[in-house]
Amino acid sequence: MLSNSKKYIFELVAIFLGISLSFYAENYRQDIEIHNLLKDDLLSINADISNDINEMERIDKRIKISIIAIDSLRLYLTDKIDVDQTILVRLIKRMLYSRNTFFPYGAAYQVAQNSGRINAIIDQDLMKLLSEYYQNNYERVRINNLLHDDAITKPLAIFYPKLMVRKEFSNDRELNEKVLKKKEFLDLLITIQYSAEIYTSYIIKNTMITAQDLKTRVEVYLINEYD
Repeated sequence: MLSNSKKYIFELVAIFLGISLSFYAENYRQDIEIHNLLKDDLLSINADISNDINEMERIDKRIKISIIAIDSLRLYLTDKIDVDQTILVRLIKRMLYSRNTFFPYGAAYQVAQNSGRINAIIDQDLMKLLSEYYQNNYERVRINNLLHDDAITKPLAIFYPKLMVRKEFSNDRELNEKVLKKKEFLDLLITIQYSAEIYTSYIIKNTMITAQDLKTRVEVYLINEYD
């Protein structure tokens, strides 16, 4: 009877150990799978950040070109310089670069977050930086894009067709110098220049610094965890 009891207990222990080991093996397999998928997520996030940086650099360059053009237009309208109509038209076209705004790439982070794999990052500082960039910074960019549109894009959409009039039976436009020399246009230039300078020196510059720092941190994490 005692022998049978020992045998029964041994069988229970064996079953328990078998189930436990199987459970542990499955968890380990899932952890490895998540770890490997997280690498793909981080590589995609790093690529998105690189795209963000490239796009911000492009927009920063175009807005700065527009600011130089606006400076020249303001000098012309206040009789401080004299330029021909061809150059004026070129300056007006460059002024339109001020409408550029930054639309970030956030798909890879969203995928990692929705899957829950982002929580497998063991570096809590990196987790915090990712959250701040993709939530706080992106929201700041979104809000300022709307303000930028209100200050620049919408007024220009109304004023530009009056300033550069489409020729009859043609897609070409010609400069309306009467509209150009109105005080209303000079006032608009001042507003555009101020808004453009704020956008590039504050929103673009600060977001780019954050993106560059985050990119470095992601790359270091990939090296430490996967190489």
